[in-house]
Amino acid sequence: MILDRLIFTTDPTLTPAQLDALPNTGTQPPAPEIRTASGSATLDRLTVTFTRPLDTASVTASKFQLTGGVGVNAAEVDANDARIVRLTTAAQTEGAAYTLTVSGVSDTSGTPIKANSTINFTAWRRVSGWVTKEIFFGVTGATVDDLKNAANFQAGLPDRVEYVRGFSLDREPLADNYGARLSAYFQPTQTGDYEFFVANDDEAEVLLSSDASEANLTSLGLFPLSPRAFSDVPSATAAGLTSGQRRLLVGLLKQSTADVYLSVGARRAGESAIPPVLGGDRISTWVNPDLGKVSFTRQPAAATAAAGQRARFEVNVEGSGQPIYYQWQADGVDILNAIRPVYVTPVLANTDNGRKYRCKVSAAGVDSLSAEVILSVSGNAPSPQKPFIGVNFVGGGNSLPGPLLPQDVTGAVLQENWNNLEGFAFDAVALTDAAGAATPVTLSATFTETWYSGAITSGGADGVLMQGMVSAGTPSEPVTLSIANIPTGKYQLLVYSLGFNFTPAYEQDYALTAGSSHPTITGRAEIGLDWAANPAFRRMTSTNPDNRATGNYVQFDDVSPAADGSLTLAVTWAGTGGNTHQPAINAIQLVKVVEITVPPTLNPPTIQESNVVLTWTGGKAPFSVERRDTLDGQISVVATTSEHTATVPLASATGYFQVRGSD
Repeated sequence: MILDRLIFTTDPTLTPAQLDALPNTGTQPPAPEIRTASGSATLDRLTVTFTRPLDTASVTASKFQLTGGVGVNAAEVDANDARIVRLTTAAQTEGAAYTLTVSGVSDTSGTPIKANSTINFTAWRRVSGWVTKEIFFGVTGATVDDLKNAANFQAGLPDRVEYVRGFSLDREPLADNYGARLSAYFQPTQTGDYEFFVANDDEAEVLLSSDASEANLTSLGLFPLSPRAFSDVPSATAAGLTSGQRRLLVGLLKQSTADVYLSVGARRAGESAIPPVLGGDRISTWVNPDLGKVSFTRQPAAATAAAGQRARFEVNVEGSGQPIYYQWQADGVDILNAIRPVYVTPVLANTDNGRKYRCKVSAAGVDSLSAEVILSVSGNAPSPQKPFIGVNFVGGGNSLPGPLLPQDVTGAVLQENWNNLEGFAFDAVALTDAAGAATPVTLSATFTETWYSGAITSGGADGVLMQGMVSAGTPSEPVTLSIANIPTGKYQLLVYSLGFNFTPAYEQDYALTAGSSHPTITGRAEIGLDWAANPAFRRMTSTNPDNRATGNYVQFDDVSPAADGSLTLAVTWAGTGGNTHQPAINAIQLVKVVEITVPPTLNPPTIQESNVVLTWTGGKAPFSVERRDTLDGQISVVATTSEHTATVPLASATGYFQVRGSD
């Protein structure tokens, strides 16, 4: 920590700016420096922040110079904070880079800034698909009027300003007692009347201007709390919109407690399909491009894998603009729903060899590309573990829940198409398999609450899987899950457990009832802080309650369903104390175990008189020995055997042999 100076005063009414303006009693204070420079949507304003309050008399337009031939017409010191100077300039070019040079201004103690001090900035630009989101904290109540009457809203002083994709706010932030304002230009693609759809929690208001100005905003209506998905009935109608004409669209939302969201969609009157949330070329907003600059602290690395395996790519970035969006690309084309910092491929084939991967990172309307790396696929290494069904408990509480996208690949045994189950009571819920296809398998369970671990902050699908959880709510209640209609076969059952922070040790017992017998696993589940420190899957295998292993999942091997196709899992809290968020179950996974047969591999042949002796390794009996006279000649079977050797006649001086296994 660095202290600039200490101030002692007997006047408790002084503001921070007034305290900072008090003269030093000792050595010469440091010279003021330029801290930030930011343009505006009007392209004729520039806000400059200094490290120290300035002497108003020293601040004139002539002390500020801009590159690009842009003149500075006026300079005004902020009345409440003398560290801020607002410049009026000639027209700036949208998205152009400028350098501001400052000389001759002094702080309130008379110390001048270093001559020809400079800072670079970028003029604002309008970008499609983005929305300005303003958050006003500390506003109680549940109505839009409560927001409109709040002092910070009336003063136009949001506590947070972000640029987001799409006209939507969804649990970000997930906090109580605030208001939000979303704004963008709506640009109809066709002339005509338009119908608007609104989904919100709590009350919301949507306003549309007759042009691009705030002065002409007109309310489309106040909307009470409604479900998250759009209804098939429009919420409001706006008549006579002109194709290509930009109109300012504003959404106001008041959040009291619990869940929070606001989404707006639009369609031309006469269309029947429920529209998506407004985005893409239909909306746009002005952004500060400097906020969108990111630096890659981790670039993706080239990967090598065999067919039948997967590859993993990851980026880490730092940037001042939030939120940050990710989009992975293969050979320059966006990969559907590959929108996390970590990307795991589907199971690879030899045709994936040579594909190029990179990540497009976006913030505040600015796209930045990572390095492009090459995937090398060679050989064949199929896994005997075939994911069958995965269940992700989305969870809840006062943190973001964890739904997975169909393309998310996660788990100790990697899998896509996890079933996302919300809530805590499940009655014969039908489950899809790892390919997204319907199955006869169902899940039944009754819990008493949903909660969260905090793992989602680590980024990637793994953290999403481990974020939400279900529990019994009190230490004395076991949790029982029943899985029915499982096809006959051999399986592994994985149970993921990562507990809530700030709680006693998550000592949990896992007992499985099936057609096969299994010992009770006695583990000590980790908590979210453990995951944040080292985000990886760690298996618990202990069966001694006095010597519990620590980890975040258990795995039962060689599992056979009961005769009726069922499995029953009981998880019991075995710890002391608690906080009503135990035992913790984040997800379960059923994995088929199949036999993997390696194709036969021929050894060098030997000649014995008029015969050829062939030997080989691998493959599954019985074997067929095939011969052809030329590479493209007709194949004939010359021997069958259950051994890994065969002696066949040498019919001619040349020929080609191959061995084919029964699989």
